[in-house]
Amino acid sequence: DVVHLRETLSKDRGGARRPRRPRHARAKATQAKQPRRHKRRIFSASAAFLLAPAYIPKVEQALPALPLLLIFMALLVLPGTYASLWGPKYLSPGIVGLLFMTEIVVGAISVALLAGEPFGIRELTGVLLIAGASMLEPLLALRRPLRNLHPND
Repeated sequence: DVVHLRETLSKDRGGARRPRRPRHARAKATQAKQPRRHKRRIFSASAAFLLAPAYIPKVEQALPALPLLLIFMALLVLPGTYASLWGPKYLSPGIVGLLFMTEIVVGAISVALLAGEPFGIRELTGVLLIAGASMLEPLLALRRPLRNLHPND
């Protein structure tokens, strides 16, 4: 647990904790980190160009696929990304973690169907355990409030 670790570390230093900076100072510090991110992206793109120049498609090759790519992005990628970023703030962290684990289930099944990868007993066991945990957590959460309705029982 991060909070426990922080408390333990602060006790080791004699309980002295660094005072928090005001919110506007934290915002300025965050804005100061922005150019670093751009430098990382530029470094990553240049490393890709240098390490694998033969695998980078030419504009003439990518242009015919661009309309299909834009449709795919607009209909599948953007709504899924929006839902996965918007929805978790309304759910408990445990349920969100289990819902995100279903990505592994869908990935394992789709790889077996689309790419012809082997789907053996190990993959089936993993899929069943993840799906079972995903179903068990909400069902147990539904039972908890019912017990609290009758405190004398």
